[in-house]
Amino acid sequence: MPYALVNKADAFAEAFAKAVAEHRPFLIEVDVTALEPTPSPFVPPVHVPS
Repeated sequence: MPYALVNKADAFAEAFAKAVAEHRPFLIEVDVTALEPTPSPFVPPVHVPS
């Protein structure tokens, strides 16, 4: 299976275009731990019934 590893946000468009051009299944792996800047964790407000 064709494959691309994306470890920079700027590289995604190129990997996506390559995947679409294949006209068959294509795996794009995104290494989110390598993306900068690292976002802070998001914890939505949750109401806990008492």
